[in-house]
Amino acid sequence: MCGRRSYGKMHWLIAKLLAEQRKNRNLAFLARTGTDDMLAYKLFKGLGGWVVCMTVSPITGLCVRKATFRYRRRVTITELSGNNLSDYQVRIDLDATNFDFSHFLNEGNDLRFTDINGNLLPYWVEKMDISAQEATIWVKVPSIPANSSVDIFMYYGSSEVESASTKTAMVAAETFEDKPTLLGKLVWPGYTCVNPIILQGRRFLVRSKGWGSAAEADVVEVDKDWQTILNSWPSPNDLPDTYAKVYPQHHPNKIFVFGKGFWTWFDISSESWGDYFSLTGHQHGGVFCPDDGYYYLEVHSGGGKDFMYKSTPEDLLNPSNWTKVYLPAPTYEMYSLAYFKSYIFVLRYEQITYEWELLKYNPLSDEWVSIMSNEDTTSTDTSHFQYLRTNGERLVATLRYYTPTKHWEIRYTDDGEDWIHAFDVPMMRETAELQCYAFPYGDYIIVLQTNWTFDGYIRVYDLSGNVKFVMPACSHIGPLTDFIKDEERGLLLLDAEANSGDRDMKILSENLIGIYSSVINNAELVSPGIVGDYCLHIKTGRTDYRYDAYLAPKVERNVYAEVLLRPNYDNDTPGFGVRCGNYYRHAHYKHGVPVGYYIQLPRSGDQYLRFRRYVPDARVEIDSVAMTPDGSAVWKIIFIAFEDNITAKVFKNGELVYEKTITDAAYADGGVCMIAPQWLADRNPSFDNLIVRKYTEPEPLISIGEEESA
Repeated sequence: MCGRRSYGKMHWLIAKLLAEQRKNRNLAFLARTGTDDMLAYKLFKGLGGWVVCMTVSPITGLCVRKATFRYRRRVTITELSGNNLSDYQVRIDLDATNFDFSHFLNEGNDLRFTDINGNLLPYWVEKMDISAQEATIWVKVPSIPANSSVDIFMYYGSSEVESASTKTAMVAAETFEDKPTLLGKLVWPGYTCVNPIILQGRRFLVRSKGWGSAAEADVVEVDKDWQTILNSWPSPNDLPDTYAKVYPQHHPNKIFVFGKGFWTWFDISSESWGDYFSLTGHQHGGVFCPDDGYYYLEVHSGGGKDFMYKSTPEDLLNPSNWTKVYLPAPTYEMYSLAYFKSYIFVLRYEQITYEWELLKYNPLSDEWVSIMSNEDTTSTDTSHFQYLRTNGERLVATLRYYTPTKHWEIRYTDDGEDWIHAFDVPMMRETAELQCYAFPYGDYIIVLQTNWTFDGYIRVYDLSGNVKFVMPACSHIGPLTDFIKDEERGLLLLDAEANSGDRDMKILSENLIGIYSSVINNAELVSPGIVGDYCLHIKTGRTDYRYDAYLAPKVERNVYAEVLLRPNYDNDTPGFGVRCGNYYRHAHYKHGVPVGYYIQLPRSGDQYLRFRRYVPDARVEIDSVAMTPDGSAVWKIIFIAFEDNITAKVFKNGELVYEKTITDAAYADGGVCMIAPQWLADRNPSFDNLIVRKYTEPEPLISIGEEESA
C-alpha cells in the first residue's frame, strides 16, 4: 500500500506541474486509474478550472476530492411516455422544500451533473436565485429507456468551482463539428449579382446591376464582417450578369470577372481593371485540368451550346487565343462541367424539357463517354438548371425527372466510375426559373433549391437522404459558384443572384456550436438582453445591409420552443414560429417568411394577437384575439409541437394571456424562426432567452434524493 501511495503522489506532482504551467483550458484530461480509490487520479477541466484529484469514487468514477465538492444528491428520472429518449433535456426545479440553498458555496456556480459512471453531463442554469431559494436547471441525459428509470448525480458545495452552465445543453438539433449551418445573409440593394472572393488574405465582393447592356459593376474590398466597405473600384465597362472566380495557382493577384458576353479581370495588387474582351454567349468560368495543364471554360447560349473553351494558364489573360473543344452531338441548351479524377465531367441538359446527359471527357485522349441520360421530352414552361459540384473527394450531380413525380435525383461518385443514387429531392414551386445545386461536404450533401420568385431553401442531408438542417434562402447562385471559405472567420459563403428584391449572399458556419444562428451584424450580442445573461441576445432590425434573423437548423418533430420578446415599439408585430421550413415570398410582406406556424403580437395598427400558418404566397389565420399592443412589455411565446398537435402559449409580463391547441399535420418538422414584418431601419424588436428542446408526453418524472457526502 505504501508503494502505491508514493506512486500516486509522484503522478499527482506531475499533474500539478502541468496544471500550473499549461493554462490551456481545452487540454484533454490526463488520467490514470487503478483498482481502488488510492490509485486513481485525474487532471481535467470543469471543476473550477484545472483540478487534480487524488481519489475517484468507486461508485461513480467522478473526481470527488472532498476539498472540491462536499455534497451530492441522486436524481432519478422515470420515463412515462413509452418512448426511448436520447439526449433529452430534463428539468430540475429546486426550492426550499427539496434543497438546502445554504449548501451552495459559490452562489450556485458550484454545480455539476454526472451519469452513474461519473461522466459529466451538460447542463444549463435557467434560473438561480439563492435569496429566494429557487433554481431551474436543465440537464441533457444521454439515454432514458422507455418505461424505465435512470439515475444521475448532482454535485455541489464548493467555494472553488466556477459555473459550467452552457446553453448548448439545450440543443435540440443534432450537432457535430463538420456540419455547416446558416448564419445569415447580406443583401445589397440594387445589385443583381454579388460574388464573394477571398484572395491573398483579403476579402472582396464583385457586384453588378442588371442583365442588359447597361449594367454598372464594381469590385469592393470589405472588412471581415463582409459588410463594411474599405475600398471600391468601379468597372470602366458595363458588366451584365456578372460572375467571378479566382485561379490563384496561376494568377495569385487577379479576380476574373465574366458574364453576358464579356471576360475581364481585376488585379488586386495594382488595384486596377485589366483588358476587356467581348465574347459571344454567357461566359461561366472554368476548371483547371492538371493532367494536360489547360483550363476548360463553360460558355452558354448565343452560339456556345456545343463547345467549351480551352486555354493555357497564360491565355486566361488573352481569350483571343482560346481554342474550342466540341461536345458530341446532339446539341443541348446548357451544360455544367467539373474536373474530377483526371476527367472533365459535363452535365448537359435542355432547360424546358427533362432531357439531359452526363458525359466524361478524357483530355489526354480527346475521347468522350456517355455515363447516363434521360430522354424525357416532357415540356415545362419553367427553365430548369442542374449542376455538377465537387470538393475533390466527391462529385455530386442534380438530375431531373418528371415521373413518378417531378423531382431532382441526387447522385454522387467517389471514384469517377460508380455513381450512387443518394436520395431524391421534390421539386419546389416552378416559376420562371428553378435551380438545384448539391454540394458535397464531408459525409453530407448540401442542397440549395430556389426559383425566380424568391422561394428557396438550403438543406443538409446525410448520404442516406436524412434531412439534418433546413435553412431559408431567397436567391440562387452563379452557375459555377462553389463555397468560398473564410478560414479566419470559420465561414462558408455563397454568392447571390436575383432579378430584383432580395439578393441574399448566403453565409454559413463551418462549425455548428448551437441550435441557434442568426444574421451577421443582426445578432448584436453586445446589446442589452431583456433579462439575465443568456447566450442569445438578439436585437433584430433591417437597414440596407441587414435582413431578417432566422434560426435555421432543423429540430426534432416533437419540440418545445420558447422565447422572450420585447417589441420596443407599439406599432410593430414581431413574432416567433416553429416547424419553419422553406422560404417563400408573400404578397403581404415585402421580404417573405418561411412556411410554418407563428404567433404574432398585436400592434397599434392591428390590435389582435394572431396565431397563423404561413404557406406559399398566403397565410392561414388559425386564431385571433383582440389585445392591446404594448411595445415595452416582455412577452413570452411558447410552442409545444407534439405529433400532430401544436400548442401556443403567450405570457405578457409573466401573466398567461393566450393559449390554444390545434391539430394540424401540414408541417411535420423544420426549424424555429423570429420575424418582424413591420421592420424599419430604426425599429428593432428584441429577442432573448431562447429555449429549444426535445419534448414528449407525458414528460419524465424527476425525483430528487436525499443529500449525502460526496
